[in-house]
Amino acid sequence: MKIDYIGLTDTGKTREKNEDCFIVKPILDGKCILAIVADGVGGNLAGEVASHQACEQMVSYINGATGNEDYSDLLFSALVYANNKIVELHSNRHYYNMSCVLTAALLDISSGELYISYVGDSRLFVKRGKTLYKLTQDHNVAGEQEDMGMITEEERMRHPRRNLITRSIGNRVLSHFYADYVQMERVKLRPPCSVLICSDGLYDMIKSSEISEILSLGDNIQERVNTLIKAANTAGGKDNITSVLIEIKPD
Repeated sequence: MKIDYIGLTDTGKTREKNEDCFIVKPILDGKCILAIVADGVGGNLAGEVASHQACEQMVSYINGATGNEDYSDLLFSALVYANNKIVELHSNRHYYNMSCVLTAALLDISSGELYISYVGDSRLFVKRGKTLYKLTQDHNVAGEQEDMGMITEEERMRHPRRNLITRSIGNRVLSHFYADYVQMERVKLRPPCSVLICSDGLYDMIKSSEISEILSLGDNIQERVNTLIKAANTAGGKDNITSVLIEIKPD
């Protein structure tokens, strides 16, 4: 398979600083592509530090892997490791109670298996053909109601508690005993398809149908990500906006 990828982040129109962070890069001697989107939790100290630390600590943990680990276990352990490193920093009064939400994906290039690990409400979509599949569940009040079918997408986008997070990285010390706190998914990708990981600054501003339409525009991956960011800003840009896009094509 042929793989192309890109990431872009933007402060948006109303925030003074960008608390989002992303990584998309080859890892494990080029056997995999790692993609992460982290979003600092607003209202807490040093949200931008939490999001950057989470990304950096996950990369550090995975780079230290022996190469024999199951990829799902590796991604889970890397997230737990990053979480606990952030909790350790709470002893510094400047970083007290800092946290973030995070979605990470590890793509095994040889098999096409996509491993997903997440806490919070950064979303992961897979676009295949004309269909956009949401593979993550939102860990916030309004998103959980939408996932259960209690409210519509439009109602969730206007919901007064749409930004009230129910889980975050750095909220508590984690171990493998907290396996249900960290959600995991695994899916076999069949090219051609694309994977989008984004912060709520994107999907709170534009509907899934518009995201799907933009992902179908042309062959230029850079232009599609630029268009996603522009659309969110045109709709109001009320939060930081981050999009990571991976495109998978057959050989």
